[in-house]
Amino acid sequence: MELAGKSQSTLTNYARCLSHMVLHFGRSQLNNGKRDNVIKDIDNDILIALIIGFVRNFSFHLVHRNNGQLTEQLTDSSFALCWDAIKK
Repeated sequence: MELAGKSQSTLTNYARCLSHMVLHFGRSQLNNGKRDNVIKDIDNDILIALIIGFVRNFSFHLVHRNNGQLTEQLTDSSFALCWDAIKK
């Protein structure tokens, strides 16, 4: 996936859209994961803040430190790190 050449405002809009999706659709998924004993039994607001904060910082890293290059290895590593933070 190539993000190089995208304006910072475009990437900010992507992050906002993702934040909106997590806030509105993620709560039910987090609740399902807690019910199924897959996700830590922590307040959803804390879990959502962790996820959104990670995504925002990760996107900043991509643009400013990785020339907008999103590799499969970077995607896999970042997902694994975030998943390890919330899984039981």
